[in-house]
Amino acid sequence: MHHNLLRAAPLAALALLVACNDEPEVVGGYDDPDAPTNEELAEAARELPPMESGQGIFRCEDNSVVYVTFYVGDTQVAVSTSSEGPKTYLPNAALAAAAEGDNATEPGNAAEPEPAGGPVRFTDGTATVVGNASPIQYGTGGALQECHT
Repeated sequence: MHHNLLRAAPLAALALLVACNDEPEVVGGYDDPDAPTNEELAEAARELPPMESGQGIFRCEDNSVVYVTFYVGDTQVAVSTSSEGPKTYLPNAALAAAAEGDNATEPGNAAEPEPAGGPVRFTDGTATVVGNASPIQYGTGGALQECHT
């Protein structure tokens, strides 16, 4: 009797495998029918992050020190209040306003760009840097103060 069970075990396993679905199961596929295909993703233009164009250490009117990293094309600046501290990235307000449309340039909006020919303004609504060389103006949540290298 024991030998009959051993002989029947492979047949039972084979019967279970035959009953399985032959279709492969797709795992991690796109649920969204409008999602881009792998080919579309491969052909998409890749935008590299902006390169640094310079750095400066600025002492402000209140005797605080601000570390600023400038990026090529005045696309953004990175600001920190300590040399090893976390950086806050501030986008160019005029470029951000152009990307968002005309509603970002309404008077009183924090992203209001400077007039043509004026100093470049970088802001995230909380912190602001005006200028891309010494001196700059820097402020967080209030009035700007002049800072020099």
